[in-house]
Amino acid sequence: LQRLTTRERELQDRSDRRDKEIEERVRTHRQRVLTEMDRLRQWEEDLKRKEESHDRALRTREVALEQSEREAQRTRDNWEGRAHERFEEFRIQYEHAQREREESLERSRKEVEEERARLVTFHAEK
Repeated sequence: LQRLTTRERELQDRSDRRDKEIEERVRTHRQRVLTEMDRLRQWEEDLKRKEESHDRALRTREVALEQSEREAQRTRDNWEGRAHERFEEFRIQYEHAQREREESLERSRKEVEEERARLVTFHAEK
């Protein structure tokens, strides 16, 4: 009976040690899992902050690009307006020069006609 009791105690002690080892492994594993979950949570938070920072930087660049495009359009509009004004000035100057040229040619024709008429009259009188 005493051997049986001793044997039972040994088995119970062995079972208790195994249970403690298993509990220790479970606790260690649980701690590793919790540590890994914390690490992953921190990594997700860091990633989210980086994405938000990237989004802000991207939006800043988009706003700057939009502003640059508006400024470029204003510059194009100004140049087109100036080009149109310059063209109108040139057209007016050209038309004025054409009129002056035509008037000058007309005066020259009249002078040539008058000179020819005088010569004809002069030769006719002789």
